[in-house]
Amino acid sequence: MIDFEISQIRTFTKKFAPTADFDSTFTFYYDETNNINKFYVRENDFNYTYNTPRMRV
Repeated sequence: MIDFEISQIRTFTKKFAPTADFDSTFTFYYDETNNINKFYVRENDFNYTYNTPRMRV
């Protein structure tokens, strides 16, 4: 087991993954439906098409 200070995780990761982008801001999307398929966010759309059902009034 490796013990290290939690505040050093970013420095540790930057050292061992020098090509990783640590300065950009990202949005993390997750699926709460227990769907195990991968969901890809593209420039203009997604890899899965879903239309929200219309509510009956």
